[in-house]
Amino acid sequence: MRPGALDAELAGVDIDRELRRYTVLQLWVFVPLSLVVLAIRDALARRRPGTTAQ
Repeated sequence: MRPGALDAELAGVDIDRELRRYTVLQLWVFVPLSLVVLAIRDALARRRPGTTAQ
């Protein structure tokens, strides 16, 4: 990477606003994905003999 390339790329960008924006976007991905993971975990727990799902 060239020295100063990052500074030139970020010139005029509101970094705090962009960080907030991408944090919210990550939550929009994380929440539905976590629901899928929990559903799969519960389905696998029900299939195992001798275990009870809570």
